[in-house]
Amino acid sequence: MKLKILSFFFFILHNLFSQDILPCGKNIMSNLAISNEPNLKKNLDSLKNQQNSILDKISFKNNYIIPTVIHIIHDGGSSNISNDQIYDAIRIINEDFNKLNDDTIYVNEEFTNIIGDIGVEFKLAQIDEFGNCTKGITRTFSSLTNNAYENVKNLVKWDPSKYLNIWVAQSLAIDAGGYSYFPGSAPNNDANAGIVILASQFGSIGQSYSSNSAARSLTHEIGHYLNLEHTWGSGEQGENSNCFDDDGINDTPNTIGSQSCNLNQISCNSIDNVQNYMDYSTCGYMFTQGQKNRMILALESGNPWQNAPRNNLHTEENLIATGVHTSTEYSECIAIIDFRPEKRISCVGDSVKWENYSYNFDSLLSYEWFFEGGSPNYSNEKNPNIAYFESGEYYVSLTITTPAGSASRTISNSVIIQNNSAILSPNIIDFNSNNFPYSSSNQWLSENNFSNSTWHWNQYGSNSSIGSIRIRSFNFENDDPKKIYSPKFNLENLTSPSYLYYDYAYAKKSDESNDILKIKVSNDCGLNWITRLSKNTDNLTTVNNNYFFSFIPTNNNWEEEKISLTPWIGDSLVQFLFEFSGNEGNYLYIDNVRIGNIDLSVNEFDYSEQKFRVFPNPVNKNSIIQFELNYDSIIQFELFNLIGNSFGKYKNLFQKGNHALKFFDYFSPLSPSIYFLKLNSSNNIHTIKVILN
Repeated sequence: MKLKILSFFFFILHNLFSQDILPCGKNIMSNLAISNEPNLKKNLDSLKNQQNSILDKISFKNNYIIPTVIHIIHDGGSSNISNDQIYDAIRIINEDFNKLNDDTIYVNEEFTNIIGDIGVEFKLAQIDEFGNCTKGITRTFSSLTNNAYENVKNLVKWDPSKYLNIWVAQSLAIDAGGYSYFPGSAPNNDANAGIVILASQFGSIGQSYSSNSAARSLTHEIGHYLNLEHTWGSGEQGENSNCFDDDGINDTPNTIGSQSCNLNQISCNSIDNVQNYMDYSTCGYMFTQGQKNRMILALESGNPWQNAPRNNLHTEENLIATGVHTSTEYSECIAIIDFRPEKRISCVGDSVKWENYSYNFDSLLSYEWFFEGGSPNYSNEKNPNIAYFESGEYYVSLTITTPAGSASRTISNSVIIQNNSAILSPNIIDFNSNNFPYSSSNQWLSENNFSNSTWHWNQYGSNSSIGSIRIRSFNFENDDPKKIYSPKFNLENLTSPSYLYYDYAYAKKSDESNDILKIKVSNDCGLNWITRLSKNTDNLTTVNNNYFFSFIPTNNNWEEEKISLTPWIGDSLVQFLFEFSGNEGNYLYIDNVRIGNIDLSVNEFDYSEQKFRVFPNPVNKNSIIQFELNYDSIIQFELFNLIGNSFGKYKNLFQKGNHALKFFDYFSPLSPSIYFLKLNSSNNIHTIKVILN
């Protein structure tokens, strides 16, 4: 009776604290991997058929040590979880895999005799794969922490045949709390083996939800990593068909699965082992002996998992190489230095906060900062605030001294300080000069530096223009956003309505592409940004077909976008941010950025019928204006530049028929630029673009 009362108490308690727990994502990622690599399923089916016969031939050790590295993927703040939370998570899995968890006393009496002591100990590595001293923890600053899955493995990964890699992120791109792969089922011959998990379902303190389900999520995922199915088999939790599926382990009764903690649950003609770590219950307290055997099989067998060896992890040679052998003595490490400004791009007079994300040490002796162009230019604080009173790009140095010695790092162009000048609007930037990002008052800025993998100038412009800016997102895989900042604009002379216009061209690579363009506006030198536009792949594409190869736009592939500037009319320092997040899409092009009321959209005649055109165009001394009239008409021609200024008009009565006027007889002299020639008749207005090089 006492056991039943205690069990009911825990049933209530765990349900109260589990409502935000996300399920395991093993099935989602495994199915995706199989769809991309069809041979994986065939190999896995073959392995299942071999496992029981292999098991009889395996000799078990009393204890297995697995070198472990925890990769924290963060964007500062709470996502950069504490060492204490990491140590807590390691404590929990070591208790669970060695039957040291106190809550085994609450296990249903039906299963107390088969609780498995796995005999596996997880130790944070003390030597990294390059032979350097480590605490078994890495910290990587990346926005991918908010959309993590396989992409975070491209940021940092240690040899999976030597270490158990665990990536901890703020949120996942799939609806799951974490995931892992069976041995042999991870993409690229198990090169991506390891576990991706939420910080909220990692350990029981800090950013964890702290419930039993959260604390045991890592235990569950390591079970998959060591070849355990869910207790209900390979299907989805809760389906009646699971009664006819099996996890391949004799002492785990068939079940449809559970998300509660009903110890009396019978779903497949016998009491369910709802307290098993490989279920979804809120009271996971145990593995079984059969599950132990299956996991040890994965650790001991190099064959048939020759492409996914777990058998090297616990060898004496590897334990020594990774610093987790029982004979290895603890040592202090030299710091790994990582820092960045709260804002990389600021204005003269601003104070910049420097965020220090350095790690890999326990004891600190000193911080020593040097700030080129800063006031003050020296600090010994952990996260100093430094003012800048002159524009420019400045380097920053940080030296950290620990008992193991000193480490230094200098980052060039760590901070960009803009002057407080602005371009008077209305204005246009047509990117017709290849000396992008230009200079002085027409300076474009990038947080990622200008290169072929970020924003850069190219020769393909909208319609007949000479160039544009583009980003080559073809091979991006859910990478950090690539940001480019416009010059600052003075909008005091604008009247409502006024807009930010730009031309763009984009193609997606496949239906799975997920590129996103965001346009943001700031009037306080980037302290705050307001998102005014967000377009994903389907809304962004300007062509009908997918482009598996690099996309180069034709004149017909460009579209115009406009964003209202009404909230900022009258402001003297307005700046625009173009932010692109790439995920297996294609090239994006931006051209003709206009500020004001400068709509370039046109209502043109059908050129093929030669109703109205300028030929040749771009114009030269021989260019003519051609048009055809169906009846006698009074016609007015007027030429405008990009910001709407008139450069002459001509009005006359023309008879029915075809006409040809020499362009420069009516409109000269002109500076090289883009113009618009408007034909105004009694019942129609038509406009065409004119290029003068």
